[in-house]
Amino acid sequence: RIASGSSDGTVRVWDPEKAESLVVLRSHTDWVRSLAAFVAADGSTRLASAGNDCVVKIWSIEGDRFEELRTLCGHGRMVMKLASYSIDGAPRLISGAADRAIRIWDPDQEGPALRVLEAHRHWVT
Repeated sequence: RIASGSSDGTVRVWDPEKAESLVVLRSHTDWVRSLAAFVAADGSTRLASAGNDCVVKIWSIEGDRFEELRTLCGHGRMVMKLASYSIDGAPRLISGAADRAIRIWDPDQEGPALRVLEAHRHWVT
């Protein structure tokens, strides 16, 4: 599977072998600029999406079930980039935004970012 985000605020999950869209995820209110797939602590597949609406959405994309799990808030301007990594099996999500901040999240939890890194003078990508 692959995923794509669009300026229409949607995220699509695709089956590249069949060249078909499996689902259209609609929750963002503006352009989706970045996506990142990761494995949750329980081993399930997740997708994060972010963009001009200043939030990060976490989606379950397991099997044929596609569901929005949570919204992570904290950036004051559009989110430009997402990346993921893991520490001892615990997923972490990084977001960089036009508010010049990098936020590190536990994408399995509601609530504020675990860390906020601020030193850039312009947008973070």
